[in-house]
Amino acid sequence: MKEFEQNIDYSMPRQNGLYPPPPIIYKNARVLLLFFQCSPDIKEKYIPPELVPIKGGIDALIILEYPET
Repeated sequence: MKEFEQNIDYSMPRQNGLYPPPPIIYKNARVLLLFFQCSPDIKEKYIPPELVPIKGGIDALIILEYPET
């Protein structure tokens, strides 16, 4: 197994990195990031039944567009 080990600390899986070394440049990337608070009753309508919403805290919605990656 030693022949597959590499010294890659910037990507996963470590033995066969999926990404080039940093810096990684995202050309023309756009981000919409919203922070809000929502009641657990409303969250239950939108999340899978396996997840249990918590009370309090901050909720976030992130929409990303990477047209050139």
